[in-house]
Amino acid sequence: MKSQFTGKVSEMATCHYCGTMQLPENGLRCRHCSAPLVTPLRIYRRTWQGEWVPLDDIDLAAVVPVPPRRRRRLQRKHLAALVLLTVLPMGMLSYWLWSAKQVHAKQQAVVDAMRRGIGVPLEAQMDAVAQRVAQGRLVVSGITNLPESTNLSVRIMHGETVLAESFPVVVHAGAFESPVMENRGGIFPSGDYDIQLQARFAVGEQSQEVFDRAGPKGNQLRGTLVGPSPDNPFVNQVTFLKGIRLR
Repeated sequence: MKSQFTGKVSEMATCHYCGTMQLPENGLRCRHCSAPLVTPLRIYRRTWQGEWVPLDDIDLAAVVPVPPRRRRRLQRKHLAALVLLTVLPMGMLSYWLWSAKQVHAKQQAVVDAMRRGIGVPLEAQMDAVAQRVAQGRLVVSGITNLPESTNLSVRIMHGETVLAESFPVVVHAGAFESPVMENRGGIFPSGDYDIQLQARFAVGEQSQEVFDRAGPKGNQLRGTLVGPSPDNPFVNQVTFLKGIRLR
């Protein structure tokens, strides 16, 4: 006996509220409770007994347009925003800490320089005495406020004649002392002499430690003892001259 189909192929729908499966004869509303119907993705047929069964060999899921996955895009955007909100403050904090560290280092360098007198003008001062030692020789000693480790040239002169010279005589803790000096290999007889102290601030004659305090080429030095070097007017030198009488 040939099966007879009464009714047409249509979609079965489920009610949101009461759960009744029915044909959407009255649109997208349930005929029992008027609640919205859930549109299925399968096609049903009616048998000769009057029952509705789905056509299992037909699946419309593959042909139904799939909406774009906005959720993943939103997740990516949220992740990017989270990374931005995390990395940006950390970057700004790191830059602020680095800047504060640099400013502190500069301030500390200025304080250290001021403690050591770097960049502060220095008025040069000197004084010296000569003492006789064995066999009529002399030792010149004195004090000065020139920087630590300044190299001095010590001379014993008679008029314009240099009788003895010692270089370098190094300043230590504000004082200096020459080695034993002889009068051209002999003794210093009684009479009047001059002690000449000289410090040139040319490259090669003083250390960097001295230049840090006295300035490049001695340009931080002030006072009546300071003047340009005869062989280089751009280099300062300190010259001290004092007369002595030996007995």
